Amino acid sequence: RPWYPVDVSIGLAKYPESHEIEEAFRELGAAVYMIDATRIALEAGSDKCMNVVLLGALSALGTLPVDDESLLHTIEARVPRKAVDANVRAYMLGRDAMAELLAVSKSGTAVPVGGNAG
Repeated sequence: RPWYPVDVSIGLAKYPESHEIEEAFRELGAAVYMIDATRIALEAGSDKCMNVVLLGALSALGTLPVDDESLLHTIEARVPRKAVDANVRAYMLGRDAMAELLAVSKSGTAVPVGGNAG
């Protein structure tokens, strides 16, 4: 399920459809990789893990100046003990989802929005 900004939740603004968001990024020339972070977080154990799913996905792009070991250590050190397993799983599932998306885009069967199969 989507998490909307307060203005949207109280009816003062309209949240754009996902295709509108994709189009806006395409116009900027950005590559967009869409993953269902909510579904993945729920699979990991809690929808509260969505940000960690996205962190895992971002790590799979290879653009972070921090390695997986350091990120996982930080998750284990900073997340409440009862939530560590779900958050570690969320990180790994997010990483796997992005790695799968990247593999598909490199195979030429799918292209990231605004990107190329490069």
